[in-house]
Amino acid sequence: FSKIALAEHQRSITYAELWNGITLTTEKLESLGVKPKDRVLFSINNSIDFIILHFAILKAGGVSVPVDVTLSDSNLNSIVEDLEPVLIISEIDLTERLVNNASDFCNHNHLKVTDKDIKDHPFEKSFVSPTSKHDLVVILYTSGSTGVPKGVMLTNNNTLITINNIINFCNYNSNCCELVTLPLTHSFGLGQVYSMLFSGGSAFVEMGMLRMKRIFKAMDDYRITGFPTTPKGVELITTQYSEIFKSKAKDLNSMIINSAPLLPYQTKELLNLLPGTKIYVYYGLTEAS
Repeated sequence: FSKIALAEHQRSITYAELWNGITLTTEKLESLGVKPKDRVLFSINNSIDFIILHFAILKAGGVSVPVDVTLSDSNLNSIVEDLEPVLIISEIDLTERLVNNASDFCNHNHLKVTDKDIKDHPFEKSFVSPTSKHDLVVILYTSGSTGVPKGVMLTNNNTLITINNIINFCNYNSNCCELVTLPLTHSFGLGQVYSMLFSGGSAFVEMGMLRMKRIFKAMDDYRITGFPTTPKGVELITTQYSEIFKSKAKDLNSMIINSAPLLPYQTKELLNLLPGTKIYVYYGLTEAS
């Protein structure tokens, strides 16, 4: 339980601390009236706090609905109208952007627990799940780029089967540490963090690939073994950061490519750049989770 579970820029927490954070946040959610089967929508950046809040909603028996912080007003309103959440959580007040909203709002800064609270809380590993394997636990919305966003309804069983498939396909184990820059509001990014935690590994989370200095520092500090990304991410690495990425990738065992086809020339460039790294490509349709 003393092993690092999650890390971000200038912060990391162990598995025990992750559980304490989830437990304390669950208590706060329940004090706000969240009950089993309630749908809770939240919109915050990739972070340790994102994962804590996501699992706290599940621990309370609720349905977690993470949405992208860059959602347009029209897509946000469409999702809220479709979902009818009991609670909306964000770092900024979203209510002014909503046309018709009967949901309660909570600022995430008032909800999240401090590292001191997490460290001071006694660790208790007993846990009884408020949900069965067939219960709805997560709704992931499509981007809405080709129409109105559609909510993909995922049960415990959907998620667990997907996690096991990814772990087995990519040969993950407790020695793995992945650097996840993908949005955690999408099945690819969230699935990779799930897989690290369920295999006993670690995940470093970062918001996109705009701050490459942070990414390279994480590769040094946490001996990153896995780097899931998209073909666009591959293009960025091979065209702008090839030499430095290669020098930092001394511990990189695998790269997982998803969300779009990896073109033949990209595959060739990546294999030439990282000849000792295994390249995995799998198709992860959200609706098939």
